[in-house]
Amino acid sequence: MPLNPSVFYGMAYLDDSLASSTLNLYVDGVLQNSIGIENGVFGGEGALDEKLIATGYDGNSNVVTFSLVSGGETYSSFTAELSDATYEDELPYIEGVHYVVLTFSETGDTGDNEELPLNPSVFYGMAYLDDSLASSTLNLYVDGVLQNSIGIENGVFGGEGALDEKLIATGYDGNSNVVTFSLVSGGETYSSFTAELSDATYEDELPYIEGVHYVVLTFSETGDTGDTGDTGDTGNTGNSEQLPLYPELFYGMVYLDDSLASSTLNLYVDGVLQNSIGIENGVFGGEGALDEKLIATGYDGNSNVVTFSLVSGGETYSSFTAELSDATYEDELPYIEGVHYVVLTFSETGDTGDTGSSSGGGGSSRSSSSGSSSIVSSSDSSETPVTTSVPKTSSSGTSTDSSSNTVESSENVGPDTTQDSPDETLDYGSDRNETGVVLQQESPLGGINMYLALAAILLILIALAAAWYQSKEKPEVVPQQ
Repeated sequence: MPLNPSVFYGMAYLDDSLASSTLNLYVDGVLQNSIGIENGVFGGEGALDEKLIATGYDGNSNVVTFSLVSGGETYSSFTAELSDATYEDELPYIEGVHYVVLTFSETGDTGDNEELPLNPSVFYGMAYLDDSLASSTLNLYVDGVLQNSIGIENGVFGGEGALDEKLIATGYDGNSNVVTFSLVSGGETYSSFTAELSDATYEDELPYIEGVHYVVLTFSETGDTGDTGDTGDTGNTGNSEQLPLYPELFYGMVYLDDSLASSTLNLYVDGVLQNSIGIENGVFGGEGALDEKLIATGYDGNSNVVTFSLVSGGETYSSFTAELSDATYEDELPYIEGVHYVVLTFSETGDTGDTGSSSGGGGSSRSSSSGSSSIVSSSDSSETPVTTSVPKTSSSGTSTDSSSNTVESSENVGPDTTQDSPDETLDYGSDRNETGVVLQQESPLGGINMYLALAAILLILIALAAAWYQSKEKPEVVPQQ
């Protein structure tokens, strides 16, 4: 089982100088992540700042090491100052987020042995679909295995800055390390491309070249990425089974019960940690093509069950509901390729405790049954109105509509109802997306006052008409002679 991530940001030195270029992170000799260094600084303490992320596994030794790539050289001998301790050339695996100061030595020797990962091959640049600027998602593979995905906006992916996002691939010593790309755009996937890299042009595949590269990729709508009879280097290295699926990407909102969550969100496929992302005021990632997202990769033939965990306040929460499109899921999601906006609600009690979804709150656990709505009604028009409370589960004909926030009652409530359930009220304002509603029926005295006012106006009109009639001059009558 994967452990909770070990996450790093901080400072890097090469002997007495501030380091620059690239810092790599390994667990048990396997490259986990790479990050740019600028003026000795890598990553940041903010929840949404980039960090170096490593994942260990239960039962493994989980030795953490670093290497610095600078000036065309790789340095692996270092001291690490972490909290109040100093480590030489390796660290123990410690879950959580850590500030670390790394000092690499130009004279050190790493003593690495077989199956060593190569220094990363890193890309940014432009992508075209025939003669048009491409958009959507670009995937990067090494020997047919998906390494990384990145968003494309107006043909641009990544950037040249040390802290700009890039496509990162890792090859291994002794492997063929063939690099390929695929473009996902408009619901279609294109894998036939030409790549302009430095002064060379490649068709459908590139050699593995360590370092950071600007590349111009042009995909063809009519191309066919099928193997050409070689060793399958054009995207299939002989792994007829266990082919990677297209990535599933997430961004959205996270709640812990009724509160906006913060800290770290982890994403798993079939129990294996895929990615971690910071949460700030309940928000993780963004919808923009270049915004950070949670990325998962499933494999053909696997169950590919997607789960999440929230690390907050030193606790880990794994019981959740997920609102995705028009569906609500409990504790797990199916694998659906593409980019998705999701609202996750974690439970502090470790159990989401569905109550049968009898309320129309969209399936979200946030529409709790603790709410109340006060209804003022009268049992008869001749009686004094009384205030009554109607339980949510009452069969008295009260129905709720969460989409319009209205309450209708098909029966009058007796005057003694308040004595039966004085404390049972419904609050339709407990849902974050709904507005509380209080409906009040007007007292019968209001109608009587209206009639009296109308009668008074009528009397005034009659008096005015009489006065007008009296004031008219009557014709003079001349007596007959």
